[in-house]
Amino acid sequence: MGAQQSHPIPNNHHHQQQQLPSDATNQQQPIRRKIGEGCSLFGTANSGKSTLYYLAKHILRKEWFYSSKIEFEHDLQYACCSMMGKLWSILEESERKQMKGLILERFESTLDKIEEIIRIKDWDLFDSFPQVSNFDFCELLIHVWKIPNMRELYEIRWNEISLNISQYCNEHKNSINLHSRLNLQMLENLPEFLENIENPNESFLPLTWCYECTNSSKQFEFRYGYFRDVGGARTERRTWMQSLASMPETIFLVISLSEIDQYLAEDDSQTLRIQDTKRMFKFMNSIPELMDTRKIVLFTKPDILIKKLQKGVTVNLGNSFQNET
Repeated sequence: MGAQQSHPIPNNHHHQQQQLPSDATNQQQPIRRKIGEGCSLFGTANSGKSTLYYLAKHILRKEWFYSSKIEFEHDLQYACCSMMGKLWSILEESERKQMKGLILERFESTLDKIEEIIRIKDWDLFDSFPQVSNFDFCELLIHVWKIPNMRELYEIRWNEISLNISQYCNEHKNSINLHSRLNLQMLENLPEFLENIENPNESFLPLTWCYECTNSSKQFEFRYGYFRDVGGARTERRTWMQSLASMPETIFLVISLSEIDQYLAEDDSQTLRIQDTKRMFKFMNSIPELMDTRKIVLFTKPDILIKKLQKGVTVNLGNSFQNET
């Protein structure tokens, strides 16, 4: 059992006081700069910041290509497991029952405990992934995606919830925890992710398509200093000033273009995510001690924005950032 024969693999595996944004409630103290070089990523949850951190780690450490087939297989299986779990979570109960029957029909000979491994109700496999990683989640995801009408069903379900993730998660709060709802938007990448599986290239890094939202700050060292992800959830922003105290020469501000018509997933408010991003942008540009710090704005997910516009989504941003530049 395993994924060795079920999907293609790339041929080469070497492969003053300022007010903090929402929920940063600690009293702010003036920044005391420390000597050091490096850069940090700031961005809201689901902005793509964690994926950029993951990419930077590979690039700056010169680990762009996988060193072994086993390493690639593990990441691919984990990514497929994550995608399958999120896809399963947005299906209706009747649709799950139908899918379960079709899954059993194809995988019955290799799944001894389908209820235990797939966990039909929640599909919360992330903590137990090492114990079930000998199952081919890549083959399962491809099989489910090829079921007749599955792509249309995915489009219908995702379009229903993508505009207001917060409302959807509130209605399903008994079965969807905060960690899951923050990561639900990885489904934006599902069609492109599957295209990369079927037509991989040497630079295909599976986790960049479904990287989990960070729950805390983290960093890695490289030749010229450090690279830090400060965390983006609203409950984590109270630690931002601590990160800024040892901050460096460069600040990256990550803004997702796909969030323009979405509401915050972390609470029941009707706050547009773009407004939350605007507050972060304003905050970072209003700290006197950081006036001379180089700031680079990175816009992510333009492909998702294009697809939304093609589907007729209309958004009036007005002059949202006119006074912040």
